[in-house]
Amino acid sequence: MNKGILFFGVFTFFVIASGAAAQDEFISFKLDGKEVRLTDVKLEWNADDYVTIEGKAVEKVDFGANAHPRFREAEAGITFQLTPEDGSYVGTRKASSSDTLPVYVTWYKVGKEEGFVVVEDHMADMDSSFEGQYFTVTVENFGDEGTLVKGTFSGRLKGDDDTLHAVDGGAFAIRRRNVKG
Repeated sequence: MNKGILFFGVFTFFVIASGAAAQDEFISFKLDGKEVRLTDVKLEWNADDYVTIEGKAVEKVDFGANAHPRFREAEAGITFQLTPEDGSYVGTRKASSSDTLPVYVTWYKVGKEEGFVVVEDHMADMDSSFEGQYFTVTVENFGDEGTLVKGTFSGRLKGDDDTLHAVDGGAFAIRRRNVKG
């Protein structure tokens, strides 16, 4: 067998395998009943002993042929931080304020105003006391750097419109990365 063909075959296998590994990482949830799936995700362990889980999606919004620039970016995402309980990240945590479990969800709505396309950015969090707000995260497994960490989450978060927004059916699968520095 030709060594060049063998090398190409092995190289192709690793390229396909690394692409498959990246595809198994995601964060998904329903925000007020609307499906959200984020594939630009990361789970970072910090040496100060906390984990940041973050995901985002960026979309190009068409503002029309006469707009300059015509296409502009709009972003949706979620970020939350966890600290270990009894030395472990595995388990369920429920919080009703950002003091114990900081969480932020962002989204946008595209609409029209006086014939022009507008994008409204929104955020929901637990930064202020608001009756009925909570966030629950369950981490199913946790390991060394490179481990595919899986878990679930749900909650009710206060939005910038002073109403509670439902975050339901949340799930994540993200490889652990250690923050250097």
